[in-house]
Amino acid sequence: MKRTPRNSFDNKRRAIGAILGPLLAINVWFIPISALSPASHHLLAIMTLVAIW
Repeated sequence: MKRTPRNSFDNKRRAIGAILGPLLAINVWFIPISALSPASHHLLAIMTLVAIW
């Protein structure tokens, strides 16, 4: 497969998302947010993972 600028950008984006997504989700999971219920807090962590990945 020929490496085009678009293909290279997509590969970098996927790699960054695969690394940052779980790291940010774990951070959100363990950082206390008193305004949220525990279920809402866990949902926020999962949605962070989905949005970044």
